[in-house]
Amino acid sequence: MRFRLGGAIALTLALLVPAGAGAAVRKVDPSGADTGDCRAAACKTIQYAADEGDGGDTVEIAAGTYNGTVETTTALHFVGAGTAATVVRGLEVFNAEGKPAFVLPNGGSIESLRAEGGDGGSTGGMFPSGADGATAIVFAPAGLDQDQLDLESVIAVGGDGGSDFLNTAGAGGAVFGEATEGGKSVSVVDSTLTPGEGGFFSGQTSAYFRGNAIDAKTFNTLIAAEGISTALLVSNGASASLDASTAQGVFAAGTEGGFLDVERSRLEGFVSAISISPEAGSTAEATVTNSVLSSVGTTARVGFASAGTVSKLTVRGSTILAENGSAAVEAGVTTESTATASLTNTIARHTPEGSNPKRDLVADGGTIDAQNSSFTTSVVENGGTAPAPGSGTNLAADPGFAAGTFGLSPSSPLIDRGDPAVVEAGEIDFQGIERSLDGNRDCVAVPDIGAYELAGQSAACPDPAPVVSGFKITNKKFAPKPSSKSRAKASKKGPRKGTKFIYRLSEPAKVAIKIERRKKTKGKARFAKATTLNAKKKAGKQSTPFSGVVRGKPLKPGKYRATIVATDSAGQASAPRRLSFKILAD
Repeated sequence: MRFRLGGAIALTLALLVPAGAGAAVRKVDPSGADTGDCRAAACKTIQYAADEGDGGDTVEIAAGTYNGTVETTTALHFVGAGTAATVVRGLEVFNAEGKPAFVLPNGGSIESLRAEGGDGGSTGGMFPSGADGATAIVFAPAGLDQDQLDLESVIAVGGDGGSDFLNTAGAGGAVFGEATEGGKSVSVVDSTLTPGEGGFFSGQTSAYFRGNAIDAKTFNTLIAAEGISTALLVSNGASASLDASTAQGVFAAGTEGGFLDVERSRLEGFVSAISISPEAGSTAEATVTNSVLSSVGTTARVGFASAGTVSKLTVRGSTILAENGSAAVEAGVTTESTATASLTNTIARHTPEGSNPKRDLVADGGTIDAQNSSFTTSVVENGGTAPAPGSGTNLAADPGFAAGTFGLSPSSPLIDRGDPAVVEAGEIDFQGIERSLDGNRDCVAVPDIGAYELAGQSAACPDPAPVVSGFKITNKKFAPKPSSKSRAKASKKGPRKGTKFIYRLSEPAKVAIKIERRKKTKGKARFAKATTLNAKKKAGKQSTPFSGVVRGKPLKPGKYRATIVATDSAGQASAPRRLSFKILAD
């Protein structure tokens, strides 16, 4: 099974398939015998144990090398003795493609072992011909079932290409998943996915996910490519995510149609780190968050696809670096296609050598927009659009990287210059540090631009003062409220009696509401204190009643104002809030 050059990515965290009630544990050991049901005594081959198993059963595989493909439609949990101890290897076939280690059309889970695709066969002799190596793990379910494949602590390696007179045949990939019906999911956790060895021009995608029913996720996983190919590829409507992982190859990751999500990951490419280039008539979209992308060529390439396609890249809180090549970020179109790239809180740097011009952003007929981002050049070609360096909230200054790293030095102009509105609660940066910190010692936590948040810079800041918000009065015009003794004599008609102040406190505090009467002296308005209402209040929505009666006497009719100040236990006072009201004659 051979999958060539493309552009892609996939996967995120998921739990292993739990064993159902009554699930059995079946054992496999090289010294065993293929008799019985493998529960009381170990069997010799994994395939025999799989044939005996029921859905949800565990197949415990002892240390050793097991040759031959394991193929089963039963969802089982295969557990080895460790990636250095348990090896499952597909067979090499004379002058034909190698065989996979696992073929699991209905999914299951694989844990703590090494899976190797079989090598491609060769005819040998003076003028040999060779065949492709096999993909290590194949998951291609059909039907509407909710099938799932889970890999944890697995090393999956494709088979080598067979020897050829002119070249070496293509290598096998590590994982292939394809589905167009139902909801099929793949999770890869704490694993390594690599192809076998093959000819440079017959390279192999390591993790390839295809079809609109596939949703693949990786966490803490390394994915590598072989030759001119893509480490992680998504196509034909598949969805995939890469979380806290690394993709490496001539092309690190990309999508030819479907959705790709990259979070807190490193994409290292030679030609490109990420490529969004959909197949005819399709849409390809990728998001990159808190990640580092680097390549010798164009690092982030969007568009340049066939007519009728839509290409979209959204990048936030990331660092994009290109050595030589044509640009750090490039968006290009062909006839009747669209390509857009959007950057927020992101660094885009192109560092060419020699006489090559510096091109951080290149809009070759496509559209690039940027906010709170750092770039020093933007090039517009063939009707494209891109912001000018330093325009709006963007910065054109040198990022000020710390020596030998892509993190920021304490003097970087990008510290605390990101947009805090786009940072989610609890978000962390590429290295796992809280995303919004006070890096410039002004006691305000704001995200930095780029993938790395500068830590250890925060000043010793006091707790914030209380905040009073929503200060309102229920009756803006009222008469003093009669006492309980005279209430019976009060007229049922006339203005409303008394009022109430309503407000919200950010924390528990002592509240003082000063009441002042407006007077005119020589044509100038002055205010004289009438009384102060004091209370201890909790955080949240609060109210304080006011009758308009002070020391048993109603206040005189006229114009008044109320000023509220809250003071916390540390003695910090809120900003005053003020409103006006009028006391009427009864």
